[in-house]
Amino acid sequence: MEKLKVFICAFDDKQFSHIPDRDFLEKVNISKLNIGEYQSNQFCEHRIYFSDLPEQADAEYVGFLTWRWEKYENLLPQTRLLELDLSSNKVYCARMAHGWYDVTINHHIGMQKYLEEMSQYTGLPLGGVGFWANNFICHKSVYLDFQKLFRDACGHFHRKYGFDYDYYICEEHLPRKSGAFYERISLMYFANRKDLELRNIPINTTWES
Repeated sequence: MEKLKVFICAFDDKQFSHIPDRDFLEKVNISKLNIGEYQSNQFCEHRIYFSDLPEQADAEYVGFLTWRWEKYENLLPQTRLLELDLSSNKVYCARMAHGWYDVTINHHIGMQKYLEEMSQYTGLPLGGVGFWANNFICHKSVYLDFQKLFRDACGHFHRKYGFDYDYYICEEHLPRKSGAFYERISLMYFANRKDLELRNIPINTTWES
């Protein structure tokens, strides 16, 4: 069994041009995943959670990273992620989200009602500390528990609303509007896993790629 398998998610094969080849890094063009009704750019990187690739991975830990890793300035290079101090109760993320609920309702005007409905549906309170953008590494058992909740909650809301959500999002992100809401599922889930220790992926100071 491998120690770690990290899925690098992109929308186009060309976006992998700067990603190094390593056995533990798997490049996934999420636009090519065979996932039925969830194969839409509206679901953004969340499409990987409807794929069976992560659960089939023969690895103790799994991770999910965007192809635009460089936007997180100075973080540990993707090639060095095997050197993280991995354990079953630790979750490493690219950017911690303190006060994510207040940020959300102030930035995405109108999303609050959907978040309250999501909280009622999942039984998860709103607030707490999570992480942005679904860039994270965790034990596979943690991921599978999260995957179960994500598929259930996302499926429920997609059947109910489709892509017809009434909240503000900037014009640039309109093609991925639904994805902004579905990102909040992972924020809620990990903010409520009090048994887990959230950690930022270390800053790259003395490390080299």
